[in-house]
Amino acid sequence: MSDYVIHDPQAIRTYGLALANILAPGDHLQTVVWTIPAELVEISGPMFNTDPLDVKGKTQEAATVALVRLSSGTNGVIYECTCHFVTVAGDEDDRVLTVSCQDGR
Repeated sequence: MSDYVIHDPQAIRTYGLALANILAPGDHLQTVVWTIPAELVEISGPMFNTDPLDVKGKTQEAATVALVRLSSGTNGVIYECTCHFVTVAGDEDDRVLTVSCQDGR
């Protein structure tokens, strides 16, 4: 499963990977670790949403959206960022966020 975002290399942006649809009912994220290609820069921030959050027009409950804050990248390059997460119930899995760098000027 892969989500896709367009990222301006000059921007600093937070992106969310909605995971509620694959979590067991009532389960929530406990830890999130991202593997980011060297050309992108991960800026520290929260691992997941602590309050309900709107993602693509749908409200996601707290602790169900993995967050990553990115900067840099090379215009025209597509990167794959891997999110490894562990839930409160002990489930573990990986999902990919595809990041297409496109100059927004």
